[in-house]
Amino acid sequence: MTTRNNDNVFVSDIAGQGVKSHSGSARELVVVVRNWLASYNEGLASGSIMAEEYDQFQYELPALCQETRLVRNELTFADYVRLVYA
Repeated sequence: MTTRNNDNVFVSDIAGQGVKSHSGSARELVVVVRNWLASYNEGLASGSIMAEEYDQFQYELPALCQETRLVRNELTFADYVRLVYA
């Protein structure tokens, strides 16, 4: 299967989803994903508020890693989840 065919399969999986660009910005990605999730889940905070919380988490992450004896570039998804709820 060629790359083009792989892309077609991927694109067909997200067809009709209103794909948006995040321009390589984590902050913009948070807003875009939040807005997409909000169409399925009422009561989510505004994207800008979630982005501020994400920025705060990123700021606190080195200290959280030190407290929990974790290395930032070795964090697993489970580690991130645990740190988010710490």
